Amino acid sequence: MSVYETLFIVLPSLTDEEVDGIVEKITSTIENLEGKIRKIDKWGKRVLAYPIKKLNEGIYVLIEFDLEKTNVSEVDRKLRLDEKVLRHIIVNLDHDIKLKAREEKKRAKRMKKVNNEEELEQPKEEATVEKGE
Repeated sequence: MSVYETLFIVLPSLTDEEVDGIVEKITSTIENLEGKIRKIDKWGKRVLAYPIKKLNEGIYVLIEFDLEKTNVSEVDRKLRLDEKVLRHIIVNLDHDIKLKAREEKKRAKRMKKVNNEEELEQPKEEATVEKGE
């Protein structure tokens, strides 16, 4: 399974119960496809960067989930078919997680190299001090 997140914007005129209904529909779709919900974050009503369908505001919702790659298209289809959803995007986070892990390995390797160089330099300094006395 891969880690995904979807951010979608719904109509600003919807009530909290209607937004919860849309979130429930998406989460139940994910769970029916044998996925696992990691996090649901409702950002609330925000101003859009540009008008969508002559609207300047929208309610933002972020859902992070685990799902097989082959089943993501079904979640995308559900979001596309819902008329209350203005825009949506689904992003695979595995790539970002792998990049962070790779960067962390490089950083650890650099730190180990720096520590080894410092250890090698310390005995040389002590040895020159002893010879000077």
